[in-house]
Amino acid sequence: MRTFSCTCGNTLYFDNTHCLQCGQELGFAPEQLKIISIAPGPDTHWHSIAEPGKQYRKCQNYQAADVCNWLVSTRDSDLFCIACRLNTVIPDLTIAENRQRWLKLERAKRRLIYTLLSLKLPIIDHKTDKEHGLAFRFMQDIEELDPFSEEVVTYEQIMTGHQTGTITINIIEADDSAREKIRENMNESYRTILGHFRHEIGHYYWDQLVARTDYISRFRELFGDERIDYKTALTGYYNTGPSQGWSHEFISAYASAHPWEDWAESWAHYLHFMDMLETASHHHVGVQGEAIKLTDEDFHAWLERQDFGNIITQLEKLMRTLNELNRSLGFPDPYPFEHSQPVINKLKFIHQLVMQTLG
Repeated sequence: MRTFSCTCGNTLYFDNTHCLQCGQELGFAPEQLKIISIAPGPDTHWHSIAEPGKQYRKCQNYQAADVCNWLVSTRDSDLFCIACRLNTVIPDLTIAENRQRWLKLERAKRRLIYTLLSLKLPIIDHKTDKEHGLAFRFMQDIEELDPFSEEVVTYEQIMTGHQTGTITINIIEADDSAREKIRENMNESYRTILGHFRHEIGHYYWDQLVARTDYISRFRELFGDERIDYKTALTGYYNTGPSQGWSHEFISAYASAHPWEDWAESWAHYLHFMDMLETASHHHVGVQGEAIKLTDEDFHAWLERQDFGNIITQLEKLMRTLNELNRSLGFPDPYPFEHSQPVINKLKFIHQLVMQTLG
């Protein structure tokens, strides 16, 4: 994620709503992919201070709920920004702790949508395509007090997952302690809200970019045959765990469960990489004395010019540096993964698809 600048010159960050130096109100303009300084205009309109001719409204979830900081062009009749309008179910806000959970979920989702927009990937919302359009549901388990045992019993467990464009996230993932407990119980090396979003959107883009296309043959060469029964494969994985030596072929243990999960895990890591590249560039981070140099104007052109092997080399240097920095503070590795050649080949395939989508 890149940084931005206020009209006063102060550095701004992606989630800012006010400049901490001058107090100026801010909003994220999706069509510009940047945080801009805004001033109130007539009615509920706001205008860009740098470009007064550009008129906006605050997203309804910014204006009324304070869980968003994105803007909507006054030419757009929708009350919600292009990220919030993807929601079909939000948490029950009569439960006090759910507002903070929702805020965390929305922050992660906006970062996801930013990356998709920056890569110019197609986003077909559920209003445009009611059967397969992208939608998000933020839900929680249904629990009640059992009058006989006087214990809280879960009557319906919400599973995080994807189905025909709809991504469901169990809001318990927004509780750090609960998520860490799940991570330990499932013997995972990594589990984050943003990771969930990037994984599940991978399933959506498999439908958009691979299924029923000429790329399916190459997909099967790299990831395996997705026609293997999915439910049986996952049951086997959860019963017996990954096969020995899985790390030689897969980016994570879970990726070995089924070709669809291998794709989704690889896709999630590809989005991690793109965000890391942009973040490193805009914070002038150097690895082995060489800074990753991108600019606002040439990010996509830079991606198209680069050999994917060079991108991976840069990323691996950066990730080793990040891991060592964390170790120096006594924290676990933020990126506890290694990339075998089969994994790199899968990531390269995803990169080629994204580049063709850009073209």
